[in-house]
Amino acid sequence: MVPDVSQWRSAAAYDYFDDSSVPDLAWECLRRNTSYQREFAELTAEGRSPDEMHAVLRVRWGISFRNKSGPDGSG
Repeated sequence: MVPDVSQWRSAAAYDYFDDSSVPDLAWECLRRNTSYQREFAELTAEGRSPDEMHAVLRVRWGISFRNKSGPDGSG
């Protein structure tokens, strides 16, 4: 997943940060992390179940998903 950086200087593109919670901000940073993206893709390619992926990611990255999350960050 390659993030869209075309509007990175636009303050309006980041207005949603003003109302974001700390976990939301942490998720936003993590989902942009190329190492995390690579590991998520590898786990997906291995055919891991969502529960297995959650367990691995929780241990390695210290995260817990509230909702099911897609590779594009939608949940």
